[in-house]
Amino acid sequence: MLTRSFVKYNVFLVILLLPFLSLKAQTPNERQARRIFNHTYDMVFGDKGSSLSYNVNIIRIYKTSGKIWMKGKKSVFEEERYIGYTNEKYYYRVDQKKKTVEIFDVDSPDKDKYASKVKFDLEEFVYHIAAEDDNYVITLDLKKGAKGTVKHAKAYINKKTRYPVKLRLKVLFFWITVDINNFHYGLTDETVFDFPANKFSSYKTEDKMVHK
Repeated sequence: MLTRSFVKYNVFLVILLLPFLSLKAQTPNERQARRIFNHTYDMVFGDKGSSLSYNVNIIRIYKTSGKIWMKGKKSVFEEERYIGYTNEKYYYRVDQKKKTVEIFDVDSPDKDKYASKVKFDLEEFVYHIAAEDDNYVITLDLKKGAKGTVKHAKAYINKKTRYPVKLRLKVLFFWITVDINNFHYGLTDETVFDFPANKFSSYKTEDKMVHK
């Protein structure tokens, strides 16, 4: 069964966190797609940070919404039930319904058991850009013979602001749509990334870290 944590870390962030590598473009269209995508990617995940609201819809399976703040390796997301804090060392997953806080090593494969469902190698995609109303639509299609579970993706980017608007992703046999609103570029107050231990002092803490 899919969880909100899956939505956040293995859908939303995996879709949004598609880093464009410096691969040689084959056509003018692909070069344009890379240039525009890179600019938007840098606004979302660059050193200046960003925040946005999202609505996720996994067709016929699951829906959720929330807000996320990101800067470098740090991120925080908030949804109705779950809150997640990520820094350079730890990932804190807060379940406000169960009143628990799980603490994982930031690179632990156990922090989300659904992570293995989303696999991709950006060198194995064909890229294309087209215009649609006020947006650019950048398409990624998995090359024939490639083994990634992400078969197809579309990034909708506003022509004027270069802000992300919507993302669509085909993972295995189901489609995921992420609508993006209230995008803000630049974060000056990084205290949002600090895990507020006092706020959740009454919650049960579960240590999931690997202690060597």
